[in-house]
Amino acid sequence: MALFIFFVAIIGHKKLNTPTTVITITDSHTSVPLPVSSEKYSGYMLGVSCDCTLYRNNRYASLTLSGIPIGGRLSGLAWFQNDRRTVVLDPELKQAVARRRTEIQQAYHNFNDDTLHIILKLPVFGTKSMILYRNTNIQHQASL
Repeated sequence: MALFIFFVAIIGHKKLNTPTTVITITDSHTSVPLPVSSEKYSGYMLGVSCDCTLYRNNRYASLTLSGIPIGGRLSGLAWFQNDRRTVVLDPELKQAVARRRTEIQQAYHNFNDDTLHIILKLPVFGTKSMILYRNTNIQHQASL
């Protein structure tokens, strides 16, 4: 079954710098929206919280970072390369993270304890790993 993924819009709000994303996945033969499986993870480190919705089968995630050290709130999408560790950020999120002299170097899933590890390069602190824990009560199948 052939799938088409349409990224209809990524619109940034200038004050909050929070993009809104509309994603539709349809069957190419019937144009019927297909359910998208997602998993929710969250974590906190050095005054910054991270909420992540992981679309594992489609190899991308929606991220929201918030806290005083990053100056409020950042949101965007991240895609995993074929190695399933290297992360590519959407252009607005990449630019916002770079302005804060921070870099997301890798992300990976630890199957032993069902956590996400995000390897960050931070000013002053160097390389750190932010651990995101799965919110099992929020896992769902949703049609976006």
